Amino acid sequence: MEINFFKFKSIKDKVFYFSFCVTLSIILLLIFIAYFISYNTIKSNSISRELDTLEIIGNQTNIVLNSAESSATGIIIDSEVQNILTNCSINNIYPSEADILNVQRAIDNSMYKNSVISGVILHSIDNFAFKTNNKLISFVNYDMEFNKWYGAISDTTGKYYLYTIKQIFNMHTGKLIGSLEIFVDESTLSTNYTNDNYSKFSDFFLINDEGFIVSSSNQNEISDNIFNLRKNLEFADSTDSIKIINNRKEDKLTLMLYHSKLEWNIVADIYLKDLIKNKELLIISLILLTFIGLLCSYALSKTIAKSIIKPINNLSFAINQVEKGNWSTEIEILSDDEIGLLSRKFNHLIIYIKNLLNKITVEQNKKKEFEFELIQLQIKPHFLYNSLENISALVELEMNDEAVDMISNLSTFYRGALSKGNNIISIKDELSLTESYLKIMKLRYYDIFDYDIICDSNLEQFSCPKLLIQPLVENAIYHGLKNNDDKGKVIVSIESLNDELKITIEDTGVGMTEAELKKVINGNISSSAKGGFAVKNTIERLNLFYHNNCIFKIKSKKNFGTTITIVIPAIRKELYSDEYTFS
Repeated sequence: MEINFFKFKSIKDKVFYFSFCVTLSIILLLIFIAYFISYNTIKSNSISRELDTLEIIGNQTNIVLNSAESSATGIIIDSEVQNILTNCSINNIYPSEADILNVQRAIDNSMYKNSVISGVILHSIDNFAFKTNNKLISFVNYDMEFNKWYGAISDTTGKYYLYTIKQIFNMHTGKLIGSLEIFVDESTLSTNYTNDNYSKFSDFFLINDEGFIVSSSNQNEISDNIFNLRKNLEFADSTDSIKIINNRKEDKLTLMLYHSKLEWNIVADIYLKDLIKNKELLIISLILLTFIGLLCSYALSKTIAKSIIKPINNLSFAINQVEKGNWSTEIEILSDDEIGLLSRKFNHLIIYIKNLLNKITVEQNKKKEFEFELIQLQIKPHFLYNSLENISALVELEMNDEAVDMISNLSTFYRGALSKGNNIISIKDELSLTESYLKIMKLRYYDIFDYDIICDSNLEQFSCPKLLIQPLVENAIYHGLKNNDDKGKVIVSIESLNDELKITIEDTGVGMTEAELKKVINGNISSSAKGGFAVKNTIERLNLFYHNNCIFKIKSKKNFGTTITIVIPAIRKELYSDEYTFS
């Protein structure tokens, strides 16, 4: 039989063990991945940093070479050099000693202005040559390309230079009159990346397009071919200006950056094993932090478990109180987390239920009041007495047909008003009892008003609350038309608006001022004074039946009449649901 270890634990214990185990697992996992994260981070940062360094070295190399070419141009266009080389070319003679001194002076002036050039060799076309340094070796008789830089050129002592050769033309005639060999000490470049500004865990060097090292932070490697020293290397070129070669065996990265001016590669070797030589210290530190984390995890797990259980206990106690009928129960909010949100929602729910119970009580009371008023309306002794007296008078006057009509209408009216106790009747029945009432009142006040009832037969099958229209028609007669000097009219119309019915009761009576209209809406005029339901009670009755899903509007203008508009849901009588009633 399998036993669940947590089956016998409380929620507090479950939360504690779970949070403790999760925290411990995360800390142990961090130990295993910390080294790899640190390794990759250092590797990525080193690549980014050394690529920036290679860019700087490339820019510094451009500055050195541009400066050397600028100084060479100054020598070439010097007037003394131009005149002496032109004279030698035309007369096919060697320069005089005075001419040689002038040439030396011109070259010295240009070289002293900028110390980038370490030496030059000036040639005329008739094999005259002038050296600033006798240790320099001339390559003028070799197949050297003009204006191209060469590297790993050594002098008689084995000192290395960067080398280029330029032709000298007469500035006026454009005729070739000589050439100038330029030597730049390799150390002028290597000092740029052997200083302390760059990482001590990296080596930098330049290789030409043939793979020879022309400048290096390690002088012993100069003039060696890179492919004899390194394997699996690829040149960076104009289409792929950066190459990154990973040597896992030596734990080393080689970065190669293409130099567009020289068409060479600037190379950096990054020794990752030296960068991360303190990784053991990192692991020891993580293990120490693990034990500290375990202690913190234990204390934190205890605190979390307690913070969760206390609100749950409060919630459980409150629910028990509600079950006992104590609706005044309220939970103390201890936090803003999910438990706190649940407690707050519980408090809101209790308040809502209390308000709902109060609302139901009020609605039940109003229902009883309306039912009482309906009974009074159905009985209406004075209306019945007046109608019977009118019938008696008609009989005495031998107006038998009119008496029969009045008796018939009175019967129809009370049959509809009683309607077997139903609160909901059809539009047809409501209009029938309303018309019976109008016919009775027309016989009593034949010279006061006329009436029209407008309704499509298709709408008669829909339903409405009983005695919705008749009380409003009664108000129109007693308060709008009865006291009017001219003969008026009452118009009752019903029309369809999509899924709703629009009921309009309009009279051409005395109308109301805005102040009088407010009194009617607020119910400040008694029902008895109005001959039927007060307008306010009719509005409340509609809202109770349709849960505020209805519209009741009154427009009135003094001496012009009053219009009441009611919009209710269009519900067939046979499909009527209790959704729209308070019963």
